[in-house]
Amino acid sequence: MRAPFLGFLFVLMAGCATRPAIAPVSPIATQADQFVSQLRSEETRTEARGRLLSLGVQAVPNLILHARDKDDMVRWELANVLGPLADARALPSLVFNATADENPHVRWRSLWALSHFEVAAVAEALRGRLAEPDQGVRWNAAVALSFFKLADALDVLHAGVRDPDAWRRWEAINALGRVHDDRSADVLAPALQSPAVGDRTEATLSLGMIGGPKSTALLVTALDDSSPEVRWRACMALGQIGDLTVVPSLTALQVSERDPQVREHLQMTLQKLQNQTP
Repeated sequence: MRAPFLGFLFVLMAGCATRPAIAPVSPIATQADQFVSQLRSEETRTEARGRLLSLGVQAVPNLILHARDKDDMVRWELANVLGPLADARALPSLVFNATADENPHVRWRSLWALSHFEVAAVAEALRGRLAEPDQGVRWNAAVALSFFKLADALDVLHAGVRDPDAWRRWEAINALGRVHDDRSADVLAPALQSPAVGDRTEATLSLGMIGGPKSTALLVTALDDSSPEVRWRACMALGQIGDLTVVPSLTALQVSERDPQVREHLQMTLQKLQNQTP
């Protein structure tokens, strides 16, 4: 009986040797999963975020597995962790969330996270998303590129200023202020005549960031806007540009303006410009 038994044992050992070994779960992965689950609760969220950050880049592979979690708050908080860790392995997941996530808050927080990475690598990844078949992804990629002051999708953003959707118009108008291209001033001119106050207020801010003679002239017209929300922003934007030729227009507005917030910004802008006078 000895020889058959030994033969059976050898066969059994050979079969075991051909089976793939099951990799043990690392303590880091276990802790990461635990802390990610705690992101779902307001009571444990802050501490869990800090603990995930303390795990460092070793936790990144496991965190990436949760990047498409069904909970919006988890995806938002993971951007808060993956951004400061700035590990290149997380770049594709953050780019995906910045351009394809259905939640705008997650998209914008993912953009913030991407600001911690090398700009050249982020730009290359976002440019690749401009070729995606999904129109929404292409749009989000255009907005994302503007976040890094890149003009690759300027034409797309210009078209967005005329979009019937209010949120998309806001994103386009806001994005043009970051790109700082003089051509955008003419595109934003119709936004100053929009019936939506939100379009007009955002346009004044973007024109102040773009600067130049065209933006200055448009902002002077915005001083007569029916909404004080637009007028005080126009005052602030003109102060930001710093063109002394607007002083007479601002001085004239002092006589007629009655809104206290507008008058406050008007006074601050005039003081700022007068301090620039040689």
